[in-house]
Amino acid sequence: MPLHPLVRQAAKHFKQTNPLGITIDAESDTIPQGRHPFAIYQWQFTGLREDLMLQPVCIDQQISQKILDLIEKGQEARILEDSILENESLEMLEKAHYELWLSAKQKHKADTAQLINYRRESLSVSHHARITLLQEQLDAVTEERIVRMRQSQIDNAVSDYELRIKELDHALSKVDINYHMVAIGFINIGKVNG
Repeated sequence: MPLHPLVRQAAKHFKQTNPLGITIDAESDTIPQGRHPFAIYQWQFTGLREDLMLQPVCIDQQISQKILDLIEKGQEARILEDSILENESLEMLEKAHYELWLSAKQKHKADTAQLINYRRESLSVSHHARITLLQEQLDAVTEERIVRMRQSQIDNAVSDYELRIKELDHALSKVDINYHMVAIGFINIGKVNG
């Protein structure tokens, strides 16, 4: 949700280099009570399509699956001034993030390669049909001026095809997910008041 306090604070903080330190209070009967470390990363997808997303990461897999709901229903975030995580928790978050990122990157590469192959095949089919039509038109004329025009159309079609293939190859070569941490902190889980 764009108006949630965490999103507002993270958006203000994107331009800074150090992650925002925060604590969120939330209630749940299904998540273990206590103080759980988490981090929010900004992922920038590159390649054929550019995209940007916030990716939460938790050490506890059960919390990872529900963190966005917990954050959405959580109370106002508090900014922490001091060092908020000990090295062991930070290393565990970084390891969890790396595994998540690596899996997402492999999927992003595979999905992009599949889409590029589809576009390449579609482009080849339409190019072949265009060249066939232009060649038939060239074969049907004898006037020198029209022959030059038809040959120029064929040359332009070939050049356009080669340029589009190069663009697809370039997009495939730059497929990646760039990331940086924008927030780190704790989510305090308390029991739901009934």
